[in-house]
Amino acid sequence: SEPVVFMKATTCISGPYDDIVQPKGSTKLDWEAELGIVIGTRAQYVSEDKALEHVAGYCVVNDVSERAFQLQSSQWDKGKGCETFGPIGPWFVTRDEIKDVQNLGMWLDVNGEKRQRGNTKTMIFDCRHLVWYCSQYFVLEPGDVIITGTPPGVGLGQKPEPWYLKAGDTMRLGIEGLGEQRQVLAVHGPDQPVDLAPERRRAAEEPQVAAAARGAFVQGEQSLRVRGGHRRAARRAPPDRLPRGPVGHLHRPRGRPRRPHRDRGQAALRGPRTGADADP
Repeated sequence: SEPVVFMKATTCISGPYDDIVQPKGSTKLDWEAELGIVIGTRAQYVSEDKALEHVAGYCVVNDVSERAFQLQSSQWDKGKGCETFGPIGPWFVTRDEIKDVQNLGMWLDVNGEKRQRGNTKTMIFDCRHLVWYCSQYFVLEPGDVIITGTPPGVGLGQKPEPWYLKAGDTMRLGIEGLGEQRQVLAVHGPDQPVDLAPERRRAAEEPQVAAAARGAFVQGEQSLRVRGGHRRAARRAPPDRLPRGPVGHLHRPRGRPRRPHRDRGQAALRGPRTGADADP
């Protein structure tokens, strides 16, 4: 009946082509392709009809999740906020450049196999409602990011039994008009090396790859400090112009196979001074 909201740690933010590092004790690592809403102006107790006026633009987010950690209790945060669990980018696209944010195709492949296919039109709560809802409980600052849920096809929902990521697996994901990401799964610790050189070489050959992707969200925080609107000049800003901030999301709950895609949760990552997700 209403969004499930939780926070993702800002330390989970990484670049769209950075490796995903599997944390110690992880056994059920999963993927979630998400639409990210980037806040442009401070929002507190906003009216729903004016909620999108506080949005600067949109981006792609992979809400990487460790299900074993997430489902240990009702506190999902620890399974959502591990290091590298929040790849953002490659582009920040201003709101005026997206004709209909509630009609964007979404996809994710693992090792070249189709895993997720969906569209933002199946979101349980649309972007306008999510911004309004979050603003009723905490202040949204420029640079905050709300991630809005994931289509069917996550590892947890695979049949006849769940299927999770393993070292060396490659994820490719994207959203119509917002670009695509690619990550390779590495493991924690020097005693468990993974040869990722071939994938890195392929990444280097693609023009979309930003050399400073890992630091993009720290350096780009200022790009959203624009009172009263978003920048019309940059139609598709490169990764070094992306903001630093939160993540959250909300799509239709899992376990209802005939319904359109959606996840239950919604998370928010809050940046230092800038300041909701989920498939369980």
